[in-house]
Amino acid sequence: MSIKNRFLIVTSVALLFIGCNSKPTHFSPFVCDKIDLSKKRDAIVVHDFITIIKAYYSPATTVFQIEKTGSMFEKSIESELRKRGYGIGAIYGKGITRTPLAWRVTYLNKKMIRVSYHIGEDVSISRIYKLKDRQYKPFSSFSAVGLDSRKFANLDFSMPKNISARKQSILSLAKVTASSLKIRSKPSAKSKEIATIKRGESISYSEIIMDSRGEEWVKLEGGGYMKASYLKF
Repeated sequence: MSIKNRFLIVTSVALLFIGCNSKPTHFSPFVCDKIDLSKKRDAIVVHDFITIIKAYYSPATTVFQIEKTGSMFEKSIESELRKRGYGIGAIYGKGITRTPLAWRVTYLNKKMIRVSYHIGEDVSISRIYKLKDRQYKPFSSFSAVGLDSRKFANLDFSMPKNISARKQSILSLAKVTASSLKIRSKPSAKSKEIATIKRGESISYSEIIMDSRGEEWVKLEGGGYMKASYLKF
């Protein structure tokens, strides 16, 4: 075998091993074009992520380095990080840790997505979500590498009660699609029944909120709540 051929074989093998590296230092933020991960659908996904960040990273010493893509999901992540005091971008100072952060939202089928995060050099987190009642909700447990497993097992991922999924600045209309739909005193199926609205009737609402189970309710103009999954907006 010629020296040239030996060189080509060695080079090819080396490149093969580089390509199979299962622990990349960083990847670019990416959301598949097939996925509608707008603000009205990403509330639970973002809440899960922020719960992990708060447990392992101090806002006093952590600045996240994010490659800008302009996606709605990116804006949701950045907004929630800033609300909790985390820095974003090129901020320098004594004791400040600049941590690369990226995510990959993968399309699995019409109802399911996988959301993966890569934080710093060693941390990888992944979870599968399923679309239900117009919200992406957890379908699997988390897969996490590089974090204290005991601490992770004790994290509370439950949603705060009545967290707003999206608010309407003016009154909006919706039409009942179920044969009949009850108006409740609170955003809960166990709360007191106030009245019943029949199919085809329209209602005016001022706000859409999410209960602790991740289900959406509309707050009616005249008082009371109705389950959003049985309304056409």
